[in-house]
Amino acid sequence: MAEPRLLHFGSAVIDFIYRLERLPEPGDDVIASGFLSMPGGGFNMMAAARRSGMDTAFAGRIGDGVAGAMLHKALVDEGIDCLQPKIQGEDTGVCIVLVTADGERTFVSRPGAECRLVSSDLEAIEKQPGDWFFTSGYTLVYPECRDEQARFIENLPCEYPFAFDRRHSPGHPHIRTPANRLVELQSGRSRLHRRIGLSASHGGDAFVSPLSPRARRGDPAWI
Repeated sequence: MAEPRLLHFGSAVIDFIYRLERLPEPGDDVIASGFLSMPGGGFNMMAAARRSGMDTAFAGRIGDGVAGAMLHKALVDEGIDCLQPKIQGEDTGVCIVLVTADGERTFVSRPGAECRLVSSDLEAIEKQPGDWFFTSGYTLVYPECRDEQARFIENLPCEYPFAFDRRHSPGHPHIRTPANRLVELQSGRSRLHRRIGLSASHGGDAFVSPLSPRARRGDPAWI
């Protein structure tokens, strides 16, 4: 049996993390008690998989600026393969994370090169037996790439399991259409709800749809 390999094509960005006593009011100026810059987003999942011994590759796009260089170095240091050439003239996206004393996190994101991924980039990847494909809810919301990703996922051969991380609510106006096309299984809603720990009372009926092409083919789809 082929060894599994994780191919992540969701967003991987650089986080700028500020620790604050409180969030600033409009026009306010507050002093941070701590600051850290580090790779975030999809990088965390890839690093965890690689450290657990799973072959892992990043199939998304990286920019050619300072943030992109930081992300690329972190991926290489973890032993994660980078399958796409860098986007020239655009940097990797960043996320400002404000962490207050009560532990609450507030985010301000600026997407970058990770939004430039198109379906032909993914189709050009040489697939291997045992490959698992993963993306994030963030990139399924980005208008620049959500339709391209949905197109690739819809056409992904059934022998390759697909999973994604639902970062936005089912009712989000941008994620509803792609998500509805991706996650329904032919075996029926009740089985899907059990598989992903979702019930109708928790929004399951809003999140799944019988219109998914992968569902009609009975393909593996996980959250």
